[in-house]
Amino acid sequence: VICAGEIRNPETAALLAQAAQTGHLVLSQMHAHSAIATLRLIHDLGAPVHVLRETVIGVVSQRLVRRLCEECKVIVPETERTNMPEPLKSFSSHIYRANGCDACHQTGYRGRDVIMELLSGAGSEFWRLLQDNASEKTLAGAVPSEFRTLKEDGLDRVMQGVTSLDEIERVCGDKA
Repeated sequence: VICAGEIRNPETAALLAQAAQTGHLVLSQMHAHSAIATLRLIHDLGAPVHVLRETVIGVVSQRLVRRLCEECKVIVPETERTNMPEPLKSFSSHIYRANGCDACHQTGYRGRDVIMELLSGAGSEFWRLLQDNASEKTLAGAVPSEFRTLKEDGLDRVMQGVTSLDEIERVCGDKA
């Protein structure tokens, strides 16, 4: 097992790709906004697509989100849910938002939770598109059907009452 702190340059990418090709389990990290972007960055650092296809088991992208304070979270009124994205708009249970109390120092949040996406088992179309330097949007259309984005996982956390839509939008960027 080889653990590398971060892949920042072509030399590191090549060395780790070579280690993976010789049977080593390689674990590392990169600063990227998604799992797809991570593979794009490794490829841009010079790792050939055929090597990535042979050696990549999976790529995880994760973010920390603030947990709603259990002492003060409030239910979002039905009238406000009409402006929310699916599946929140039609969700049959309560959706919560932050409020603020002494327990959470008036922030409405207490603690953290993780949202994540896991890209594994990409098919030949994905790898062909990566080889052709397709856009991330195009690559996203070629991922396995069970692939769930950070935003989709975040919306699940909202439906579970763990965090708020505002927090998912803050962490994931544009409107969720």
